[in-house]
Amino acid sequence: MRKFFIYFSAIAALVGVSAFIYNLVLFHRISLQYELGTKQIVHDQTVQLADNLDKYLAENIVLADEIASEASSLKLPQEKVSQRLNKLLQDHPDIGAIGLAYYPIAFDQDKRKEQAFYFKNNSSDTNLIKIKESSIVQTHPDTGLPFVIGTVFIEISPEKLKEFLSKKEIGQNGYPFLFSQKGQILFHPRKEFMEDGVTLQQVAYREDAPELLELELEAIKRKSGEISIPQGNCRDRSTLFYRSIPSTSWMLVFRLIQPQMASNTTEVLSRLFNSIIGIEIFLLFFAVWIILHHSLYDGKSLWTISSLASIALFAGIAIIWYLVLNYFEPAGTNELPIFETSMVEQFKEDFKDLCSRRGYPPPIYLPTGVFVQSVDFQSGQNVKVTGFVWQRFHKKYHKDLTQEIHFPESVDSTIDKAYEREYGDWKLVGWRFKVELRQWFGYSSFPLDRENVWLRMWQGDIDKNVVLIPDLTSYFNLHPDSKPGLDAELLVPGWKISKSYFSLEFKDYNTNFGFQGDSSQDNNTPELYFNIIIKRAFLDPFISNLLPIFVVIVLMFISLLLATKNQDLNQYLGFNSSMIITIAASVFFVVVFAQIDLRTRLGVVSIIYFDLLYFLTYFLLLIVSIDTIIFSWTNKIHLIQFKDNLIAKISFWPFIFGSLFVMTAVVFYP
Repeated sequence: MRKFFIYFSAIAALVGVSAFIYNLVLFHRISLQYELGTKQIVHDQTVQLADNLDKYLAENIVLADEIASEASSLKLPQEKVSQRLNKLLQDHPDIGAIGLAYYPIAFDQDKRKEQAFYFKNNSSDTNLIKIKESSIVQTHPDTGLPFVIGTVFIEISPEKLKEFLSKKEIGQNGYPFLFSQKGQILFHPRKEFMEDGVTLQQVAYREDAPELLELELEAIKRKSGEISIPQGNCRDRSTLFYRSIPSTSWMLVFRLIQPQMASNTTEVLSRLFNSIIGIEIFLLFFAVWIILHHSLYDGKSLWTISSLASIALFAGIAIIWYLVLNYFEPAGTNELPIFETSMVEQFKEDFKDLCSRRGYPPPIYLPTGVFVQSVDFQSGQNVKVTGFVWQRFHKKYHKDLTQEIHFPESVDSTIDKAYEREYGDWKLVGWRFKVELRQWFGYSSFPLDRENVWLRMWQGDIDKNVVLIPDLTSYFNLHPDSKPGLDAELLVPGWKISKSYFSLEFKDYNTNFGFQGDSSQDNNTPELYFNIIIKRAFLDPFISNLLPIFVVIVLMFISLLLATKNQDLNQYLGFNSSMIITIAASVFFVVVFAQIDLRTRLGVVSIIYFDLLYFLTYFLLLIVSIDTIIFSWTNKIHLIQFKDNLIAKISFWPFIFGSLFVMTAVVFYP
């Protein structure tokens, strides 16, 4: 039988270490494949998008060559230029404008649109982008040499580029932009970057991103590639994939935000857990194998193995705690954070199309911003938030809207107008708010919980299809890690602020709120959320909750150590089983009242992670009491009598940490 246990322990140890190595290697492979796979997908799709854009532009560029060729060969007299150019625009509605200028204004950029033949599509923008310029060349009658007498130029609308680029399937964690050979921004999701003459250098200075200058230099030297740049002052980085557009010498760039996202995936976390469990199994059976194989039955060797096993189990628990605190997302945060203008623009287009398909009135988008100054928990489920909220009303499109804002989850609120300003066609209205919100905080992971304190906002006209969108232009850095919208000195007692971000979420209330005959109420209008992700400061629950439990467990261990049948020692220690039972009964009520107090403060209705530690303590009080009674009253059970109850004593801490490790792994396994 002893040999069987030796072989079994050896095999189990090998299985454990094999599982650990396998999952560790698999974790590394998954992380690497996720990162490289994501980058490869984006790279391939950037190449495809650039090729499609080149083909799209080339189809329009060839038209300029055709007109120039006709004018050069005298097949297009000046009296027929207007008719020819107008017909070309009708046949090619994607062209924003076409122009033809003759000498001497052919190369005067300021005069050619005023004095030359210049025709625009009615639907085109005022700020057009020139994609092609072809020269009209004729032979000089005296010298016989080619002589440039004019130029044909074709321009395209930025909206057409936007429409083309919005068809990308690269995903929501990035956006494309275009710049010319001279570094001028031709297309960017942020409209302020598309102002006339804005260059990549100016954007680099505005964004405090000198790496963009490196992008411009790289793009000049190479036709395609990628570079990595920081995301503001955050630890994450963006990857810029660039590829040239041969027909125009433009450069298409796709910015992939946070390419290294593998650590947050369930699959990778499960591999990490498997690795931890595998190594713990290995260490457990390796310890058993050492004891049996080397016949280490003396007290010193057993205590050493017990201590090492306890340390290993505690290390496994600590690693899982670290993963939970840093990589697990709180409940209710599955919505995609919105921190790029491209995300908002894409959402607006998608929702507008959805409303059109369902026959709803066109949505009215209202930019809204938030600045939070204080967050204070009033109870386990109530939180008070103060700060400022503002909205931008367009004098034309928002003139019929009520200038009000509501927080539907507030149980008590004070909202006062703080300021009002006008900027051109826009009117800015800001309010100072103080609201007490009733929200659901699960606390299921206490004391390792991460929670989401959110502000859900409604516009005053809930009977209209008004969609609040984040006013991203009012923030300098919108990456969640930079904590936009939060006071730099904001403190939440007992918590650490992890990140903040806006999100949009669809809600179905199963009611029209009494409004009759309004089709917009049949539509699940998306609602704007401002999310504050917080994680509990571990020191506070450790001192107030975990430390008392640890002291109780230590007292029971000391009581167990006092158990002896050595008369000489017993004379000094005064051990008897009734003393152990008395201690257990005393601390039992301490633990019970501590658990009741904790659950009352948190306001929980289900079993939480920390309850398992209380249950473990109850079981420990019971099992120690039973063990000491059996040890004192009978000598028939050899396992308990072995070396003065040594088995129970050396198993105490491995049992505690082993049980806690199993419970922790089961509760938090992804």
